[in-house]
Amino acid sequence: APLNVSEPGSLFNLLWLRDAARACRAALETPLPMGEHVFNIAGGVPVSLQDLARQVVARMNSKSEVILGEGPERRQVMDISAARRVLDFAPAAQEDLVAAVCDDL
Repeated sequence: APLNVSEPGSLFNLLWLRDAARACRAALETPLPMGEHVFNIAGGVPVSLQDLARQVVARMNSKSEVILGEGPERRQVMDISAARRVLDFAPAAQEDLVAAVCDDL
């Protein structure tokens, strides 16, 4: 069956649940000065839905065709530099995230 991607150019920072948990733990355990601290927690590299679909098809050794729609492009990319600097946060590589999710299917 084909894999339909309605918004192929949309960009997202995908986050692996394990990375989210590690970031929360780091925020709880890192000594910080008094005051408010806000950290964006997200994947390190934005990925388009088109690229993500192709990565999944390749990882699953599928012969499915990726069919690209013409939906509006959305951009939901977060700056995680403060989390990297203060919490020493380093999200998993995109390839590792795709492999883990596909391997669980």
